[in-house]
This record gives sequence, structure tokens and C-alpha cells, in this order.
Amino acid sequence: MSASINDTELLAQLKTGDLAAFRHFYIAYREWLYITAFTILKNETEAQELVQEFFIDFCQKNLGVRINLDKTPALQHFLFVSVRN
Repeated sequence: MSASINDTELLAQLKTGDLAAFRHFYIAYREWLYITAFTILKNETEAQELVQEFFIDFCQKNLGVRINLDKTPALQHFLFVSVRN
């Protein structure tokens, strides 16, 4: 997997169930999601749990298939809304 993969390519690979793509997705967005969750919750433990739950749900509910970057301005926007809600 290329280190310079963009969100559109990453999402396409996630939709196929590519494990390497999920690993890249996790590494690329884990810290950003944690910072976002912590900013909202103001609690380290809750923020860590929220991020963990997000990635579990992302896998179990196959959320990558539901993301449409034509309608969502960016993958980060989808992630922010997911964590916020």
C-alpha cells in the first residue's frame, strides 16, 4: 500500500475489505479521531473508548461501503460527524 494514498483510493480499497487499507486507515486517522473526541468529551478514557468503538463499528457494520465522497466533502468530515454523534 502506498504511503501517499488519498482518501478516495483508501475508501475504494476499504469497500473491498482490504485489510492493508484498514490498517492504513486506522494508523492515519486514529490519533486525529482521538484528539477530536477528547476536544468534545474533555475526558481521556472516554475519548479512547469512543475511538475504539468507532473502529469496531466501522468494521462490524461495514461503514466504509456507506461513505460516498461525492456527497461528503471529505473522509475527515464523515469521521468528525461520526465521533461527534
